[in-house]
Amino acid sequence: MLLPDAGRVLVQGADTTTNADAVRERVGFAVATERSFFPRLSARENLDFFAALDDIPRKARPERVDQLLSQTGLRDSADTLVMKFSSGMYQRLGMRER
Repeated sequence: MLLPDAGRVLVQGADTTTNADAVRERVGFAVATERSFFPRLSARENLDFFAALDDIPRKARPERVDQLLSQTGLRDSADTLVMKFSSGMYQRLGMRER
């Protein structure tokens, strides 16, 4: 998400700036279930954030986010803060696809 001011980062020989796709193939991250989403953001904002991390183009994100909200049955709660979600809603949001 952040571009370097100076220097260079290599992940197994792949440059993070010039070969980001190769870096993504080599790196992953996992977070505990209770911290998977940002509670002070809405479902829509969380999905948009993770879409940016997945390098989905900005213009394609709104449609993709709406698609995921529909698939999970959370369209009516799209602008609700995740901290107000029930456990079931939170789990459905966590089932998002790439």
